[in-house]
Amino acid sequence: MAVSYLAGCGSKGDLALEPESLPLKISSVELRQIGYDINLRFKFPETLSDQSGFDPNRVTKLNVYHSTIAIPEDSFRKKGKLILKYKQGESLKLKAGGEMDLNIPFDAKALKDQENHFAILYYYGKKRSPISTVQAIKTVVPIPPIRSIDIVQEKKNILLKWKKASVDVLNNKITRISGYNIYRMIVPYDSAETKTASSDSEVIVKEPVFVKLNKQFISRDYFEDMDISTDGKYQYRVAVAYNSRIESEYSKIVSIDLKDIYPPDTPENFFAFK
Repeated sequence: MAVSYLAGCGSKGDLALEPESLPLKISSVELRQIGYDINLRFKFPETLSDQSGFDPNRVTKLNVYHSTIAIPEDSFRKKGKLILKYKQGESLKLKAGGEMDLNIPFDAKALKDQENHFAILYYYGKKRSPISTVQAIKTVVPIPPIRSIDIVQEKKNILLKWKKASVDVLNNKITRISGYNIYRMIVPYDSAETKTASSDSEVIVKEPVFVKLNKQFISRDYFEDMDISTDGKYQYRVAVAYNSRIESEYSKIVSIDLKDIYPPDTPENFFAFK
């Protein structure tokens, strides 16, 4: 802790202690199962304990702890297993908004009807953060990904069709799924559609990303995309959803090139005057 003095009238003043700048704990960790992987999504704090700004480049280590039994938070670092460890210089790629995604692979048998508990801590320089709140997810034997998707353009729509597997990766019959999730990425032909102007007039290029199209699970083995107003390469992938936190690996990407080859619809009650 830094020390300073409050001086007055030429004499040394009272001793004052400046607040120490310490790393805060990661406040929330979201867990999902994607195929064989358990995905951890989280954000670093925006400030340090003294309200000074947080610099992700000063994170020197990041440790992920795991347990298959419930352990109190204050004991998790010592009693849990250090399952993943990053050091400075390794890839700690932040997404937009400061989010991080970590994927930890597991064996199929280890995922079967298993409670998995996780917590994270990091080092900011040489100072260690408190461990995050412990989060848990009950995992299942992975559902195989969709192996084949048919994609066609029908007039002004794009139609996807597929078939799901009947057994899981351990050859057990699949007795329940919630439906499917559809992800799409559009790579526009016109590069101007991926650019935005910043406040200082610099051009920022926005990289296309996959976005989930459905808010509710798709219950059928097909999907019709009617929002195809942008010219470009339309890329899709499909995942089988067990529930809102568990889905299969993504299918292979299928794509179709789309150009506006159809004229606009003729307005109703249209009259041409000569």
